[in-house]
Amino acid sequence: MNQPTIAIIGATGTLGQLVCYHVMSTYNKTFNYIVTDYKVGRGERVAERWSNREVDCKFMKLDVSSEDNIVNVVSHADLVIIAVSQREPFIQNICMKVNVPTIDVNAFNAFAERVKELDNPQGTTNVMMAGLLPGLSVILAIEAAKELSIVDEVHVGFLQSANALAGAQGAADMLTIVSSKLADGYRGFKKKRVFRSGRTSITLRKINHSEQAVMKNVFNKAKSHYWTSWDIAPFNKLVSTLIALRALPKHRHLFARFAKHRPDQSEEATLFVELTGLRNQKRTKSERQLTVTSDYEATSLVVTGLIPLVLTNKANGVVEPWQMATVQDLPVQKMKAK
Repeated sequence: MNQPTIAIIGATGTLGQLVCYHVMSTYNKTFNYIVTDYKVGRGERVAERWSNREVDCKFMKLDVSSEDNIVNVVSHADLVIIAVSQREPFIQNICMKVNVPTIDVNAFNAFAERVKELDNPQGTTNVMMAGLLPGLSVILAIEAAKELSIVDEVHVGFLQSANALAGAQGAADMLTIVSSKLADGYRGFKKKRVFRSGRTSITLRKINHSEQAVMKNVFNKAKSHYWTSWDIAPFNKLVSTLIALRALPKHRHLFARFAKHRPDQSEEATLFVELTGLRNQKRTKSERQLTVTSDYEATSLVVTGLIPLVLTNKANGVVEPWQMATVQDLPVQKMKAK
């Protein structure tokens, strides 16, 4: 029996390389692998690097704007991991036609909704927003909710590292999120809230995050609030000022270029999930907290954990990670900062 083949689209990008590392290191010879890029030399170097580790990995050139090119690649795969940004869900559309499941790390619910609108007659599995936040955050909230009989309010906080290895596109995406207006029309990244990490107080700022729509589907009567900041206070003040001056999100790509990663320094991030509600007729809180080595590494590990669930058809159609996975299904221990 032939081994399943996993195609990783965007394999040479910042996140894509981490996905390659964790997927191939975890499953090794269990699967065959295809890595793609629109630049031949760059893609071939990634494939060669893994082939030298005795992993069956080959390169295929892919232009995500070419339907014929996408069809050619996905027809060789049993699962497609999408680690590249798309303006329109061309890859999912073609994968649905040939019944090849996908896992996408795209962080925006609006994009996931467009995927749900596609014709999917065979119920092909397409996992959307597969990452730390969004993604694992909802799963942690569901885990915390088991301690409550009624959930009234959900607070999700994310302390980011200013040293995160996110790349220019990842930095621009986050600047887009933090500079979006709140649901009430007020400016984002202004109002503050304190989260506790042991004896340390962490001040985060309120944002409008697309995962709130997902959280509403899970806890339909509960209000959800999202908060974030970076781990350098002057940087938070700078971002807040740029939003007030309306330089963000308009010039997000310009400012994203200044994001610098220093490999010798920490890029730890902490995810906070805090639910309030009732337990035994008394108001109380249920909390979960996860400090990870890095945002992107945790995301790549979420993808890694979802692979066997997708290949064994744990869910059909367009879904989010919480609809097919629990905390126990994912390699959470590997994500934790040492």
